[in-house]
Amino acid sequence: MQDDDEIVRSHCNTCGRVTKHLVLHVKETRDSEELEDYGPIFWDNTYELLECRGCESISLKHTTIFEPTEEVDVTIYPPRVTRRKPHWFYQIPTSARTLLQQIYQALDANSRGLALMGARAVLDMVLVETVGDQGSFSAKLDALEKHGAIGAKSKEILHAALDAGNAASHRGYQPTTDDINAVMDIVENLLQAVYHLKTLAESLKKATPTRSQKKK
Repeated sequence: MQDDDEIVRSHCNTCGRVTKHLVLHVKETRDSEELEDYGPIFWDNTYELLECRGCESISLKHTTIFEPTEEVDVTIYPPRVTRRKPHWFYQIPTSARTLLQQIYQALDANSRGLALMGARAVLDMVLVETVGDQGSFSAKLDALEKHGAIGAKSKEILHAALDAGNAASHRGYQPTTDDINAVMDIVENLLQAVYHLKTLAESLKKATPTRSQKKK
């Protein structure tokens, strides 16, 4: 514990914003490395164990200062959450949930291309589980529309998302933040429609009392 209650501002994943944090402990180190044809380089590390003053969540802040450029690199553990899980996350099948969790982790690491490939894999998984392996993505989308799970406009949107994922996998496409957020909106909407809303509708149907027959 620090001698004085030092307070810093840092992002809190639980609160979803920058909040005041209490510095619980600080550790400083100095490292160096010998680079061929350049010579030695040095950098200072500062590790701060932080506690959010609002929710009491714990995080570790690692600050590195490189010499002689004084370049500063800051890393927070756990990393900042860039996209929160939907409230129905734990209501979908384990296979889809596991893959979706890995996509969120890729987004937190700013690996947008990897996240886009994962989004494509999730879409393919949902299509196969819903309508079977119909061959091409276009055939699967056609079958999904005939199945009644999506409309014509949704099919067009899903096709765009699948094409973006294919470009990331085979053509080195690196999506922008807006691009990947748009694809994730599509993926989450499909998962909610196919799994969560279907379950809610079935539960509501069971809970709704049947209409009594009028006596003739």
